[in-house]
Amino acid sequence: MAGTSASPCIGWFRDDLRLSDHPALHAASTTQRPVICLYVLDETSARALGGAARWWLAQSLRALQARLASVGSSLVLRKGPAAEIIAALARETGPGTVFWNEIAHAPQKAVAGQVAAALEATGVASQSFPGDLLAPPTNIRNKDGRGFRVFTPFWRRVLAVGDPPELPPAPKTLRPPAGLLGDPLDSWRLEPAHPDWADGLRQSWTPGELSGQQRLGNFLATGVADYARGRDRPDRDGTSRLSPHLRFGEVSAAGLARRGLCRRRPPRACRRYRQVPERARLARILPSPAVRRAEPGRPQRAGPLRRLSVAARPPGAAGVATRPDRLSDRRCRDARTLAHRGHA
Repeated sequence: MAGTSASPCIGWFRDDLRLSDHPALHAASTTQRPVICLYVLDETSARALGGAARWWLAQSLRALQARLASVGSSLVLRKGPAAEIIAALARETGPGTVFWNEIAHAPQKAVAGQVAAALEATGVASQSFPGDLLAPPTNIRNKDGRGFRVFTPFWRRVLAVGDPPELPPAPKTLRPPAGLLGDPLDSWRLEPAHPDWADGLRQSWTPGELSGQQRLGNFLATGVADYARGRDRPDRDGTSRLSPHLRFGEVSAAGLARRGLCRRRPPRACRRYRQVPERARLARILPSPAVRRAEPGRPQRAGPLRRLSVAARPPGAAGVATRPDRLSDRRCRDARTLAHRGHA
């Protein structure tokens, strides 16, 4: 390189194969330097991928290549131990900073530590960012300072941490260095050939960031309201099917929270609704009518759902209180609980 000012920085992609909500890539893009977008296939430092995961990785890398091409960049592929590959690339291209997102798994943390040590020995700076969690594990502890063993108090503690930070947007443009080559993706032989058993995967799944965002949007629009019942019905498409997109970081946990999948909160206090007519107030608290509707052939269960069916009755009907102050605190709590179950 001609000088330090022209030395590129490196954005190391790991299990975060996306452009939006990518703190490390965002930081690299704001340095005003050329950015090397790097993915390292390290099959020696971590658990080897199974056949289906290797197939998904190949498709996800192709989708990431297309996304990077849309902003003027490219993806450099290298294979080998991550510490050796990244340190060698940093020596080859100059003393720019290497950015990456952390992964809160012991083997991946060990790999990141090896990379940081190798870069320090080379005289190259590095910077990492929290990228795959809603909250740091050190903040999710019980009164004794230990991790939770029951989900409900764990989830309450996560909610008490507060909203996730604002998500960094995808860079509008990236400037790659010239003349830097990587491995052809096909040379990694991630996809099955003889026999090719992946036809069912191709018909059922579309890996990639854009596909994951589309699936999330569809689930929030049509599936999340009935998730409490739909998840137990194998004859229905009642789940989000986001697991593989999360596994490879095509969507992030913070992105889900921001878009409402994990953080649908019920009203904080019933007193905010005491000046609103009861039917309008209940309509705001309850889930959509499709959630309240009983399924054909299934008897309605006693409980908040039946007690709150008054929302569908006209004002003045028998057994319905029409005065705004007749909604008891207990029914307010029931309404909030039902709304939370329907939307959480």
